[in-house]
Amino acid sequence: MNRSIKRQKLMRLAFTVGLVMLALPCMLHAEIPYPDIPKVPKAKAEQCVEPTEIMRRNHMEFILHQRDETMHQGIRTTKHSLKECISCHVNPTADGQYPRAEDKEHFCSSCHHYASVKIDCFECHADRPQPKDSTNQMSQKSSHQYHNQSKDIGALTSNTETKPATEAN
Repeated sequence: MNRSIKRQKLMRLAFTVGLVMLALPCMLHAEIPYPDIPKVPKAKAEQCVEPTEIMRRNHMEFILHQRDETMHQGIRTTKHSLKECISCHVNPTADGQYPRAEDKEHFCSSCHHYASVKIDCFECHADRPQPKDSTNQMSQKSSHQYHNQSKDIGALTSNTETKPATEAN
């Protein structure tokens, strides 16, 4: 009889532990707050170049495709360009200053910080809208013309076109 009492107590203990194990996730879940979903700053335009859900899911594919067309084929369009995204989506804060890419108020950072995604675009590209009259020599030429110029530093800074290195005597 002693053996059956021990077995019965062991079964009750196992049953109690099982119930606690099943209930524990529910009890803990109630105590864990949900993360705040980021408030995305409103864009300047009425409508984006693509529907919102498509842009949320595929914006990086559009940006990389745009980069490849620009850098490898010399095709410059504005539809999916990073510069146009920044011009439309990065708005000044209450003090009139544009937020930097690392700031929580920056359009890109608002979601990327939430998703723990590192943004490296702005290691080379501007993270704030640039004045319309600020152009540089690179933006006035196609990438093919620019990259096939003579290696002479003066040719990169002059306003005159030079022949590509393959045609030079």
